[in-house]
Amino acid sequence: MQAGQTIQAQVGLAQGKVLRVWAIMIPPKANLVMDSNGTPILAYPRLQLSQTQDETIWETTWRGGAYNGDYQITFYAEDNQGNIASSDNGVIISVTGGVEPPSKATVEIIKAGVMTYLPPSSCPMATL
Repeated sequence: MQAGQTIQAQVGLAQGKVLRVWAIMIPPKANLVMDSNGTPILAYPRLQLSQTQDETIWETTWRGGAYNGDYQITFYAEDNQGNIASSDNGVIISVTGGVEPPSKATVEIIKAGVMTYLPPSSCPMATL
């Protein structure tokens, strides 16, 4: 697949209305970095899809894909009650015609200090 092609997802609900659909793309050779709770902490490219005339089909034009290789795509949908569902199976898109991705990248997680919120009424500083 080359950048600039259309990506589509078919979304169906038993009840309710789909409000938005998006896709998360994990680039080739990307290692998933998790926090201590097992939650991914890297921001991967996100594609917002638009509804077509067929209310079950959502689409977008993908302009990314600078690196050659396999991109893993997971689709998500949110309904009018705030429920979020993801695609059962990820989709793999192979990109050619780009540049070779770096052989390895590392991310170092630095533990930040704890911040405490003080409401304005308890702050000894001047109030605005």
